[in-house]
Amino acid sequence: TSNCHVYGNIVLRAGTDGVLVHGGRNNVIENNVLVDCLSGLTYSNGIDGLMPPMAGFLSGNRFVQNVVCGSRQAVASFSMIPATQVWAQCDENLYFKIPSVPQHLETYRQWGMERHSRIADPLFLDPGQDDYRLQPDSPAYGLGFQPIPVGRIGPPTK
Repeated sequence: TSNCHVYGNIVLRAGTDGVLVHGGRNNVIENNVLVDCLSGLTYSNGIDGLMPPMAGFLSGNRFVQNVVCGSRQAVASFSMIPATQVWAQCDENLYFKIPSVPQHLETYRQWGMERHSRIADPLFLDPGQDDYRLQPDSPAYGLGFQPIPVGRIGPPTK
């Protein structure tokens, strides 16, 4: 999948990835809340071996201004393509309760990414009741995150 804008979603307790970019390019994953997923984001170049003309197609993607909390990993890769080719931009994300994040940030910062991303409590309103809206003083807002209009999510009510 390419040229998609994944924006304003709340993904909870996905048994796998919050978002998967599988061989695509120019996707924007922005302003999402990804909680208790196996990985907040996974990218893979699984098409390379199946379709040699597509080798290296996984590129130009953006992962920005997301909140990733409680996942086993922040970003997982099943790709031989360097992250610097996969991501045109990976920054301004807020991470919390993910053991691998310090190493992830250190590595990505060496590659010129995640320079403004932070590790901090996102200050959810009431996670015990699955209310993942953010409190007004959430550090995510300082990274450019915009409130998700949860009242507009789901089927329309009469």
